[in-house]
Amino acid sequence: MFGQKKIVKNTPSTASNSTSNSKSSSGSNSNSACVIVNGTIIEGDFYSKNDTRLDGMIKGTVKCDARLIMGKTAEIEGTVKSTDANISGELKGDLEVSGLLSLSDTARVSGNVKAGKMEVEEGAILNGDVAVG
Repeated sequence: MFGQKKIVKNTPSTASNSTSNSKSSSGSNSNSACVIVNGTIIEGDFYSKNDTRLDGMIKGTVKCDARLIMGKTAEIEGTVKSTDANISGELKGDLEVSGLLSLSDTARVSGNVKAGKMEVEEGAILNGDVAVG
């Protein structure tokens, strides 16, 4: 268990398993979420059907069919598409949110933003074109 390393290659079969929706015995979706902890670096495209909490770093395209929550230590370098997003970390790239985009006072966004609705706390930094509505 401890001390043994497990290597997992990102093949189509393992990629689909890591992003599949969990189903309960009644057939409905569970309230599962994806968590990417501080110190984790993902290079490449990332996709999640569930709510996603990011405290690490992603370099690449991010697509989340639910809510994306970026903590204060989170960093994304790339394009982001999400249903809803709460950002407290740093994003370098374009951002498209079909629902509500919330930028906290520690958010740093450099790129074009398109959102259905948007709320911005005092202290947030946003550099780029913004389209809301």
